[in-house]
Amino acid sequence: MKKETAGVIISVMTALVSGVIVEAMPNLVLRIFFIIGVCLTLALYLLRQKIRWQWKDIAIGVVGTITALILVISVAVGGSDHFWQQILNFMGIKTETEATQEAEAQQVIAMQEAQIAELNDEIKTLEEKIDVLLADAQEYEDLELQMDSLGKELKSLSDGFSEYQFWSGMEKQEQAEEIYQKILELLKVDGNDIFPDLKEDKREVELFYKVRLTDKEYHYCNIISALEMYGVDCEKLAIDEYQLALWDIETLFIHYSMYKKAAELEKGVTFEEVTFKYNDYRISMSEYSDTFDYGGWRQHFPNYTADEILASMDRAILRFYKKLNLNFNPQIK
Repeated sequence: MKKETAGVIISVMTALVSGVIVEAMPNLVLRIFFIIGVCLTLALYLLRQKIRWQWKDIAIGVVGTITALILVISVAVGGSDHFWQQILNFMGIKTETEATQEAEAQQVIAMQEAQIAELNDEIKTLEEKIDVLLADAQEYEDLELQMDSLGKELKSLSDGFSEYQFWSGMEKQEQAEEIYQKILELLKVDGNDIFPDLKEDKREVELFYKVRLTDKEYHYCNIISALEMYGVDCEKLAIDEYQLALWDIETLFIHYSMYKKAAELEKGVTFEEVTFKYNDYRISMSEYSDTFDYGGWRQHFPNYTADEILASMDRAILRFYKKLNLNFNPQIK
């Protein structure tokens, strides 16, 4: 191979390598000077036979040295690790760390997709249960105007349920703390013997929620946080926002059945005591029944008239409506 040919090949390879190095340099000024230096060095090298200047070899050495110094300065300014990383990135070569990070990122994405799919399945199941409740509710031909409005609202919530995965945006530490204090207050009123296994027993959590928390206007996600602050392992017991919504709907129908019964009481009479046991008013329909055992828990009204009882129950039903609207209406935060 002739020296001229070898020189051309070396020059081409140097130019290619320089192009990669330029991409790793930290700023435009150093890039420009480095390119000028490389081009000038190569030009002097390739034309050295035609240049009759006696100092040509020294000039090639000086220009080459300056170009090399520019390269050293670039490495020093950006850091050697960063410099080589930039070169590898430009060439499409991934380091072991980057490959690991990419694999971990893909794994996280896969887990998130699996969680979203699971949530969608749970939402679909709850939608079906709500649709069944709404369909069977048509058996009650004497629905009051307010209950009819509530039924329409529940149907609307059911139709758009899968679109509203937004409970995470409703999380408020202040409200969770408020609910936690309310739990402690209610347990103190009831006595420690009423719910001894609240932290461990899902049935006790369901009973406590239905008779003590169901009519409180809070976001479901904050109720979950408050229960966990008290010591309930909601994930272990499979208690989530969808479960709380289902419990609320079951309790709502109990209150409505009580309301219907109270409407039969004689008007204008003050009753010494009127009692409605939860177990007596559980929903029982062709395709869905509430089989939860509420024990001896009841609603009781001492020295109330029929109108006062109905007004009290009417307020309770309205609180259910507000709570469902609070949790499923995207316009309310």
